[in-house]
Amino acid sequence: RGSLTRSAQAAVAIMVSPIRLPLWVPLPSHSKLRKAVHQIDAVVYRMIERKLHDREIQQNVLSKLIKALQQEDPHAIDHRRLRDECTTILLAGHETTSNALTWTLYLLSQHRDVLNRLQEEIAQVLGGRHPDYADVEHLKYTRMVLQESMRLYPPVPGVTRQSNEALEIGARTIPKDAIVEAIAYVTHRHPDFWTEPNRFDPERFHSDRVKLLYPGSYFPFGLGPRRCIGEHMAMLEMSLVLPMLVQAFELRLVEGFKVVLHSQLTMRAQFGLVMELRARRA
Repeated sequence: RGSLTRSAQAAVAIMVSPIRLPLWVPLPSHSKLRKAVHQIDAVVYRMIERKLHDREIQQNVLSKLIKALQQEDPHAIDHRRLRDECTTILLAGHETTSNALTWTLYLLSQHRDVLNRLQEEIAQVLGGRHPDYADVEHLKYTRMVLQESMRLYPPVPGVTRQSNEALEIGARTIPKDAIVEAIAYVTHRHPDFWTEPNRFDPERFHSDRVKLLYPGSYFPFGLGPRRCIGEHMAMLEMSLVLPMLVQAFELRLVEGFKVVLHSQLTMRAQFGLVMELRARRA
């Protein structure tokens, strides 16, 4: 996780720099990025080699990637391509999902009424057992909690697009080929689109109310043809993990701990979220 964090920090520093220089130029941000990428590569390539040499290991996403490549060329495995796919999953699938769950647990610790209702649904649907895929469609309030959490703390705070034609938006003209940043964190809290926008209210995403949302006012996974390809996988993961955490633990933010928002490529707490975990009685 440290290497992922350092690579994100270095990438942001490079992106916001007014002068773009080749990565071989010995700048501190470039050196930091190269070192972090090297560390990530070392971990990923170890995973690949282990899976290639020990097929008895439990089947997973990497197994499916290897099988897909073997179907293309049974005699050669493109290690670089495997590395790229695995790194994408680590960066885009692990970091964002873990941050979304972290903010959800924080919000639940601050809103006992929502937590109580969530616990009631989990107990009613699961009866004390762990959830599986078939349970997800019945955990409706769980999904609403996750959606509202991502409204207040979108895992990716903004998305970048390039205009393919000149546009008039209000009194402004967006020229062709301009780079436009759509900031989800701002839009998700804009009073023109949301009543009491800073209030944590999962009921906003009840099936009867979600139809009334202003188009384009909610995009934690982006919008359009470049919408996040992992959206459904992320929602499935979180809908399974959150009930298990709520079943097992009572979480409370450590008294006096100050939460500081830190937004780079992803939305996170700058100093983490220090919470007390107490095992719940069965």
